[in-house]
Amino acid sequence: MNKVLLKNISIFLFLLSTFFCSAQENSTLLVNEIYSPSKKEKLSTDAYDVFKTNKFLNFKNKQTLIEKIEGTVYKSIDLKKYFSVQKDWEEIEKEDINAFEKDKKSEYSFQNNVMTETKTEYGSYEVRREIKIVYNPKCFVLLYEKKYYVGNNYNRTESIVNDYDNQNRVVKITKRTEYPKKENNTESVITIKYENDIVNISSENGNILCQFTAK
Repeated sequence: MNKVLLKNISIFLFLLSTFFCSAQENSTLLVNEIYSPSKKEKLSTDAYDVFKTNKFLNFKNKQTLIEKIEGTVYKSIDLKKYFSVQKDWEEIEKEDINAFEKDKKSEYSFQNNVMTETKTEYGSYEVRREIKIVYNPKCFVLLYEKKYYVGNNYNRTESIVNDYDNQNRVVKITKRTEYPKKENNTESVITIKYENDIVNISSENGNILCQFTAK
């Protein structure tokens, strides 16, 4: 093989390598852009978590949710479209741990007027998830805990702890991920304050004011 041909092959391989490195870098940047929500989007997600946890029990007669960030309206939401399944407020108010619809794949235990639901889910590559959910008497979730195992090896625990006031309004949501190496543990906290139809939600993402209206 002559030197000219070898030189051309080397140049071609170099250009090919450069192209693939560039393509990979661009692909990584694109993925990061897709999965990097803005601060406002994160705050809106915090609000969703709060009202999902509340089950909208306190806002059943309202029609619209207005989200304000830094004094400016970020979003106005029709509450009928906020969740994929529309809520039946009458049923929610009547629901308690005795009337709760049980999952046939779960086990239930009762102690000190709370209900604990446990179940195990299996996934690919020998992944096992042991799930525990603790409900208060009105079926609001106090604890949602999910432990992950790969084969017989413990991987991590993800949990959500909800604190409520005497009106079953969530006032604090604590999300934790705990690993065998404790230095890798993470924790985030959402705090909530209520004043009439305005809910003030704060987290590491900032602050969002949510106002419920009847129109």
